[in-house]
Amino acid sequence: MKKMIRVKRIMAVLTGAVLFAAAFTGCSKKAEIDPVKVMQAVMDAELKGDVDEYVKLSGEEKEDVLEEYDELLDDFAEGLAQEFEAVGAIIADQNELKDLAKKMLASAKYEVRDAEKDEDDNYTVNIAIYPSDLIGATMQTAVKMILENPEGGADFGTELGNLIIDAFNEGIEKQTYGEEVVYPVRLIHDEDYQYEPDRGDLEAIGSGLYTIPEELVVASGKDYGNTYLNWLKEDWQTASDDEKMNCCLAMMQKMFGFSDEQMAMIDKADPALQEGTQMMMVGIEEMYDGGLNLSVGDFTEYMMSLGMDFTE
Repeated sequence: MKKMIRVKRIMAVLTGAVLFAAAFTGCSKKAEIDPVKVMQAVMDAELKGDVDEYVKLSGEEKEDVLEEYDELLDDFAEGLAQEFEAVGAIIADQNELKDLAKKMLASAKYEVRDAEKDEDDNYTVNIAIYPSDLIGATMQTAVKMILENPEGGADFGTELGNLIIDAFNEGIEKQTYGEEVVYPVRLIHDEDYQYEPDRGDLEAIGSGLYTIPEELVVASGKDYGNTYLNWLKEDWQTASDDEKMNCCLAMMQKMFGFSDEQMAMIDKADPALQEGTQMMMVGIEEMYDGGLNLSVGDFTEYMMSLGMDFTE
């Protein structure tokens, strides 16, 4: 249970670490451009590191563009490193995180479709994104690996780091893609007719690359017959530490199928129990900080569906 909760925070980076810093520079005179080619070049350069067409169209030095791409990977890897560190995972070779960032971005599935020009000579380019289920695939793989691995010893941090890296890599291989979602991206020029994609539009695409399992997004509204399992975000955030511990115990009772009599025999002062519930608290905090507002019972049932069901 402790390992599962620690891994939970890692998943949050998938929804926020895809950053865009793309720009296309046109001619200093008013000139016709092919907006579809421009955005194809931008997307390929930023996500796949395929910069040749971008260099050709923008006139920038290839070395500079590759350096920008490398900086993007560094930023992404640094975000991953912070998340790994927060859950006690140790990555001996930081290049592993950079390689992971590269694989994640390169695995994005998209198609630059068509464009329309407005009366001010700006363009709107339609880009179809096929959202990946990488988050769900990685979550399932991570839980499976955690349940199959014995409790770590002195090298627990390193073992956990390796496990998470493996889960991400396997998730990338196993991910599938959903139905297309079309995003409009504006190509806007300045007084010198230098075009740049609207950053907000690109960030919207970044947020749409990965889907979060629906059961983690929308609260079911189910009555679990237990006050703590019915808690939503606001209930958790306003609760005392003692109440939060009781909430974690309610989750444990459901996962293990303990009776009320068995729960009454639990010693709340037991150091191992306190450590375990603290880890659970961190996991719930991260879930809600990540923007989810499902109930505690919904979250518990989702984790049970991934293998955290010890009722038998």
